[in-house]
Amino acid sequence: MHPAGYSVELAAGEKRALELIANEQISTAIVVSDPGAASLAFVRQLADKIPSLIVLAERPEDIARLKNSLPDVPLYKSRPLDEPALLKHLTRLMRPPVHDDVRPTPAALSLAGCKIDFAGRSFIHADGRQVALTRAEASLLIVLANSPGAVLSRDELSRAIGGNGVELYGRSIDVLIGRLRRKIEPVRKVPRFILTVSGGGYKFAASIPAIDGDSSATERSAESSPAQQPAGYAPDGSAPGLPHAGSERRQVTVLSFELIGPTDGASSGDPERFASTLQRFQDACASVISNANGFTSGVAGHEVLALFGYPKAHEDDAERAVHAGLDLVTKVAELASSSGEPVHIRVGIATGLVVITDQRAVGQPSAIAPRLRNIASTDSVLVAASTQNLMGNAFISGEPRAHEFVGVPERVTACLVTGRNAIDNRFSAKRGPRLTKFVGRQHELRQLMAAWKNVKAGKGQAVLLCGEAGIGKSRVCEVVLQRICAEPHTTMRYQCAPHHANSPFHPIIEQLERAAQFEPGDTPAVKLKKLGAALSKSGTAPADISSCANLLSIPTRETATADQTPHRKKDLAISALIRLMLGSARKVPLVVELADAHWADSSTLELFSILIASIKSAHVFVLMSFRPEFFPPWIDAPHVTMLRLDRLGREQTETIILDVARRKSLPLGMLEQIVSKTDGVPLFVEELTKSVMESGLLQDTIKRPVASNELPTLAIPATLLDSLTARLDRLGPVKKVAQIGAVIGREFSYPLLAAVAPLSGPFLEAALAQLAAPELVFVRGEPPNAVYVFKHALVQDAAYGTLLRSERQQLHGRIADAIEGGFPEMVESQPELLAHHFIQAGLTVRAIGYLRRAGQRAIERSATSEAKRHLTRALELLQAHPEGAARKRQALELEVMLGQALIASHGYAAPETGEALLRAKALIDDSTDPAQKLAILYGIWAGYYVGGQVARQTEAALEFLAEAERHHDSGARCVAHRIVGTTYLTKGDFNAALPYLTKAKALYDPRQHALSRSRYGQDIGAAALCYLSWALWHLGLFEQASQIADAAVNRSNELSDPHTSAFTICHARGLFEIFGRSARQMRTYAELVVTSCRDHGLSHWMACGRILEGWASICEGDFDQGIKLLQSGIANWQKAGARLWLPLFLALEAEAHAKHGDLASARTTIEKAIAVAEKGSEQWFLAELLRLKAGLLPRIKGTAKQMEALYMTSLQIAERQQARCWELRTACDLASFWRRSGRAVDAIGLLQPIYDQFTEGFNSTDLRRAQQILHELKSEQA
Repeated sequence: MHPAGYSVELAAGEKRALELIANEQISTAIVVSDPGAASLAFVRQLADKIPSLIVLAERPEDIARLKNSLPDVPLYKSRPLDEPALLKHLTRLMRPPVHDDVRPTPAALSLAGCKIDFAGRSFIHADGRQVALTRAEASLLIVLANSPGAVLSRDELSRAIGGNGVELYGRSIDVLIGRLRRKIEPVRKVPRFILTVSGGGYKFAASIPAIDGDSSATERSAESSPAQQPAGYAPDGSAPGLPHAGSERRQVTVLSFELIGPTDGASSGDPERFASTLQRFQDACASVISNANGFTSGVAGHEVLALFGYPKAHEDDAERAVHAGLDLVTKVAELASSSGEPVHIRVGIATGLVVITDQRAVGQPSAIAPRLRNIASTDSVLVAASTQNLMGNAFISGEPRAHEFVGVPERVTACLVTGRNAIDNRFSAKRGPRLTKFVGRQHELRQLMAAWKNVKAGKGQAVLLCGEAGIGKSRVCEVVLQRICAEPHTTMRYQCAPHHANSPFHPIIEQLERAAQFEPGDTPAVKLKKLGAALSKSGTAPADISSCANLLSIPTRETATADQTPHRKKDLAISALIRLMLGSARKVPLVVELADAHWADSSTLELFSILIASIKSAHVFVLMSFRPEFFPPWIDAPHVTMLRLDRLGREQTETIILDVARRKSLPLGMLEQIVSKTDGVPLFVEELTKSVMESGLLQDTIKRPVASNELPTLAIPATLLDSLTARLDRLGPVKKVAQIGAVIGREFSYPLLAAVAPLSGPFLEAALAQLAAPELVFVRGEPPNAVYVFKHALVQDAAYGTLLRSERQQLHGRIADAIEGGFPEMVESQPELLAHHFIQAGLTVRAIGYLRRAGQRAIERSATSEAKRHLTRALELLQAHPEGAARKRQALELEVMLGQALIASHGYAAPETGEALLRAKALIDDSTDPAQKLAILYGIWAGYYVGGQVARQTEAALEFLAEAERHHDSGARCVAHRIVGTTYLTKGDFNAALPYLTKAKALYDPRQHALSRSRYGQDIGAAALCYLSWALWHLGLFEQASQIADAAVNRSNELSDPHTSAFTICHARGLFEIFGRSARQMRTYAELVVTSCRDHGLSHWMACGRILEGWASICEGDFDQGIKLLQSGIANWQKAGARLWLPLFLALEAEAHAKHGDLASARTTIEKAIAVAEKGSEQWFLAELLRLKAGLLPRIKGTAKQMEALYMTSLQIAERQQARCWELRTACDLASFWRRSGRAVDAIGLLQPIYDQFTEGFNSTDLRRAQQILHELKSEQA
């Protein structure tokens, strides 16, 4: 630096640096960042004291970290140091301003009722709102204000800002101007202060009011500018209205209070005295409210209404309001004491949703708070339950009582708040005594307990827990303290608070007051005595006790005589506190917890910097928790460990839900909502689950089963709403972009946002950058191809929820129009998204069209549950349209599509499937498309078929055949012959079934009928082949049956259609093998069906897949697993309304019980199967059921006569049906029975003629068995 001509002073530490700044004229400071020596707080302190600052950092991660914390400070890599670049930057910093003739920058500037505080880098609006300016924004405003009326180009402004120590990092002047306008202009689109000069640049308005400091101007401004009065003050006593932020919905805590006493001039006898009293009251109260970050929205004489949570929300607004209420009572008492007037106050507080307009806040809390105030006793604070639920245990409250108010529909529960509780951490105060089950975090706990082990060995440790709000930092600390509670140690707990972030040593002072057990009425002398007694236990020296007393503003003899600067007092206090902590650790290990360090004041951080550096060889364990926006400067120290807490997994999330729900099971759809909305953040999970449990939604679903799509969208719990809204409010005007993004969805693209948002180019990019900086959204890619995703679903919900319904509706309409007009790929791939936006925009006609397209697309992709949801919603919307032919046609189309979706997802026999198809049939008229009519009739037949209603099934099949023949539709004729043949097959008339099924096979044309599956549920050719193979098998044509079954599977494989695949594997593979008494590949077939059904939501075929899976396990010898799968599959099959094949499935279960030796269950199950077959006229399997029952009789003490009778009945049925397969199987069993009874000749006479009827399939299991029995019988006779 010296060779370049600069005078350089070196400072080895913070103290020397501050001395140089105080005694020398320093233009620029270069700080070499070392987390162990130069804290972030110190760098910020330097930035406030000198014109320019440069920071050098060694590692790239340090540069990234510092850039987030100090966005306006230039950063350079120190190793290797780019000296030319650094010197070039210094040259820019030392360059004189652009205009040499401008006047010096004033400390403050008043204009148009507003005020620019250049020294404090803030802009104060006319209504009292104060907006902080970044260094870059303040520098730009100074340059513009110093040259009023002069047009400055972008290059000139860039050089001027560079001269003020600001590095733009490529950000355009236009972006900075836009940010400034959003902060200072009353109406951004009509700027009053910063004007654009086309082709030239920008200029500041030439007409500037007088500079503060001119006495006459100051007097005039004091009379006219509201900025000179307390926030929210109105000189005439009328309500000044709310700060201009547009109308919106939001949760606020409303505080209403009233002055009681000489409230009118007539009663007091002296109007002037009354006016003075009232004025003092208003000023004092406005100050209390302003200090708590509230806004006075209404002043009417002696009644005042204040809002907490608007225009800027804080996560503790309810607490702030109650703190303010208590402070008001104290303040008014002081006012009464000093004035001699008998002045009193009463306060009412309530929380809830309101609609904010430019003039007022409308909603229940605005009505309830004044009513509570009216019934409150003097000098008291009455708080509604809506507020108390958000306070936790932070305050001393009385018993809640219910009140009824005129104009308020429900009773209001409220309690008296009389004071503040002494709390050592926010977590305990908020969460209460009952904690949810602690899940996860085992890795972090192991590291924490390892650190504790080192502490006990005299190796001091600091563990820093970093994580977003609600992630569980405090809970982890609690668990650690619980685990070590039985071991000797001392604990000092310090709690930082958002409203005390600028109060020096606030957490330290609170902890000392708790430790000394101060009471509200204690005198300074009593406090000093208590403090001395508490600190003396750890051997604290008198001088250190005096320093701590000074910290607590308790006068002592030492402080009365000492002449110390504030800085010296702070140093003494820090030294005393360090000695106090280290002294405590000499006896037993000391645990020091600093909770929520992101809210810590700089003095507290300075104390902990020294403490952490001092504990390397001490028995001290520092536990510090904070959010990601805070970055501690100590992480590189060897005895410091940084732990980042991530979100919980799904299983852990569900564990918390179950615990909060007290082990009650939630509907699956509700569980899914909680999991998806809470994103694994424990606090979100707990609060949303509690909200559900308290809302009554769960009781409703217990009384009446509710489908997932019928469940209401879960609202954000009031306990989270303030915190989420605060995150958005910190964005300032950029919040509008977040709101538009929230209307688009959890994920939104830059092009779509740009098409809708009132910003473009660098303005929009800058706004999105501000959304991404605090990680409200994650970003993929770079604009204009970037995609943004809200980090939390609840943040999206909060942004969406702050919009008025009318504004939401308009935005949804604009978004839908933008997609429809400019994003054809989205229209094609996401019609349901367009439908959603049109629904929310109130444009239901257009929405129904897109829902129909979405339903059709879902059916084509076998996404059956989505199809059902889209089509059901479309039908609901259609009900609101006027009746007529157009509505009837549309309803018919939608009902048919819904029927198709329900067939795939629930099965043909499900009640909702039948209801949809019968509704569709009722809508048929002469104008109905024949194909549509046939699809309806087919679905109705299939419902009767699967439901085992044989009589109705026959009638429906013949009706369908007649309709198909009438319209000469080859595809429909193919289906018609198949379903008539299937109907005969079900009745056991296999010979009658064969010609129809053969005709169906002949009519099928793969090319012509390929798309028919969307109308009939599965490919019509594959289905025809499946049932033809069954008919052939039952008629004893085993080889032909096997060939046809193979052809069915081949056809299915050609299509790759999930529904056809599941249908075909069940019919032509799984059940076909069961007929043939084979189980070689049953496991493979079962897995194919289950996987396909799971992937595509085919619940009906999933049940069949589970049955096959269970039978495979039983055949493999795993009875327990097999019977469980088999029974659950049968239960789900019946649950869908299906009775088809139920006798076969029950027969499998009976056989499984018999194999396992459970003969009683086997008998009960087989008898149930026979009853089902006889009752439903499903005769095709009856002969086999009687055979199986006959085979059980010897094992259950049945008689030979009973056994023979069952065999004979089975033979008669099989012979009548010409079911050669069942006839042969029964003949084999009966022949074996007769053989054992000595009737070998009769046995041969029975079996040989039946065997001789077969012409093929001699390698089949049954024919080989018959051959064996005949061979043995004949051998015995020879």
